[in-house]
Amino acid sequence: MISEFERAHAALINEIIAANQDFAERAANATLRVIFDSDEDLFIFELGGPQASMTESVHNTIFLRVDPSTLKLNGIEFYNCRKLAETEPTFRDFVGAAVVLTALKKGVIEGLPTAHAQPSILPTDLTGSIDVRLSELPHLSATKLSNEVATDLRELVCA
Repeated sequence: MISEFERAHAALINEIIAANQDFAERAANATLRVIFDSDEDLFIFELGGPQASMTESVHNTIFLRVDPSTLKLNGIEFYNCRKLAETEPTFRDFVGAAVVLTALKKGVIEGLPTAHAQPSILPTDLTGSIDVRLSELPHLSATKLSNEVATDLRELVCA
């Protein structure tokens, strides 16, 4: 039996999804920041600068940072990246698209490997996904990548 708390949480996640139908457009136009903390096994994708946020957990590994008044996403945190990389192909796709979108828009990327530095800082599957996306960079657009990021995120949250 689902508790009242679980029903309320599921309803809030659905409200967040509904409030972010424009996520791809916002990601294409926002200042982006990607952070990977190998010690914490944490991947963060941020839109815009620092903002007041509340955080909602999805599956205890994905945390959505949202504006409390509008429910617009301004950040996504993924814990246990190595396990997600092994078990969730959609997560690998999301990371690849998010990192390359950030690079394309000349956003800030912290703790992530460059082509010649620390290739093992990310799980192999994630590094490979990023390398593939970087090789496609001349043919990619911010709009296409942000649509992919939004689609992958929807799949991860709704799974």
